[in-house]
Amino acid sequence: MRITDFVPYKTMIETLRQAVTERNKLPKSLILSAVPSLTVFLSCLQAGGSTIDLKESLLQNVAVIKELFFDVSKAKTLELLRIRLNGINISDSELLIAYDGMSTGYTNDETAFLNDLRSMIENNARRSIQQNIKAEWNHFSNADTPSAWAINNGLPVRFVFGDLAEANNIINAVEHPENFSLEKITELLDILKNITAQGISECQKVFIAETVPKRFEKFNINLSSLLVFLESKHGKQPNNWPVKPDIHEFIREQYKGTFAPQITEKIQNMSAEDLKKKLLQLAQDNPDLGLLFWE
Repeated sequence: MRITDFVPYKTMIETLRQAVTERNKLPKSLILSAVPSLTVFLSCLQAGGSTIDLKESLLQNVAVIKELFFDVSKAKTLELLRIRLNGINISDSELLIAYDGMSTGYTNDETAFLNDLRSMIENNARRSIQQNIKAEWNHFSNADTPSAWAINNGLPVRFVFGDLAEANNIINAVEHPENFSLEKITELLDILKNITAQGISECQKVFIAETVPKRFEKFNINLSSLLVFLESKHGKQPNNWPVKPDIHEFIREQYKGTFAPQITEKIQNMSAEDLKKKLLQLAQDNPDLGLLFWE
């Protein structure tokens, strides 16, 4: 008598078949290499077999069948997977998420199944680390993205890192994590977790020191005006501005209304003798100034 001919068993058989071929995703070869006694049981469900063979197999393997196909925790399944994956270093919950995401069934090729599972594990890990580095960046900077930080503060975001060597990599990893290997983005996340953001006032101070040429560093540069100038020249996204941009045009534009009064005030406060000495020194060292007096 065949299983399919024995009507009272149809419901039970269908339940078993769904548990083994639909809810279970382990390849048949993987199951049988760990539990060879299930050979008859799986064959009966897959190809049809006698009710006597099925009954005997069920009686002999009831405990392991329950563990493999009906245990909601899937503890036995995870145990078999870990053996095949050579002790992969992830938690049971992470492994279970990857396993549940698989679409293959137990009749599929074991090698292909394990390769797909490893890919699923890595993809899940990558998505998790990408989410983590974005969350850590938000905690670090109080901004959704490096681009948002730059717009909000009017400065290139690199200044928030101080002199950190990996600053550009962290910025790019937060903006485009798909461009980094899992190992590298994990390394960058660890670095981000262990640093403190520079305060905005410190960022502005360093920006001015880097941007303003040394010959003009004693001028009272208005940061807001300088930022407006740079935005007009290089766009609204500070992260796209060149490093140490040329601001000579800004200095010339600002000179008459902003810097000349500062210089005039300084000259007026000098004694005539000190002023004469200074002019003589400048005339000797600066040909442009010398020609100006000559004319």
